Amino acid sequence: MHSSIRRVVFVAFVFLFSNFSGLWAQSAGNAGTLSGTVTDSSGAVIPGAIVSLINPVSGYNRSSPTDSAGHYSFTNIPLNPYHLMVTGAGFSSVTADVEIGSTVPRTLNESLKVGASSTVPLTGFDTETVAPGIKAPAGSVTVPLTIPELD
Repeated sequence: MHSSIRRVVFVAFVFLFSNFSGLWAQSAGNAGTLSGTVTDSSGAVIPGAIVSLINPVSGYNRSSPTDSAGHYSFTNIPLNPYHLMVTGAGFSSVTADVEIGSTVPRTLNESLKVGASSTVPLTGFDTETVAPGIKAPAGSVTVPLTIPELD
């Protein structure tokens, strides 16, 4: 008699926890996904463009090159607001703000314009104000310079 009660209890226990474990495995979590495609102004994909996802408050920073189809993907991103920056050789860089606020995957496609973006080192500065509110260290300062698109 005891062995049949033990079997019933064991089967009920296994059945109960096997159903709950499936629910636990499907929990939403607290991370999202961002993906998209990088193209030029004509709609052609740009392989090898660098896509960066940055949260300056938390210090979160991930970068990924686009694949041969111009596609990028970031998975397991903590739920927060981010700055997305896309750069490609021979193209002007593009930035966008994106909110990863749920586990629902987000898609953000970006289009780059033909142009050049580069950095120009400026030397010979002492510690003084280079621009309002910006102090330059002694030595050199790097200033971004964007060359506009040529028609």
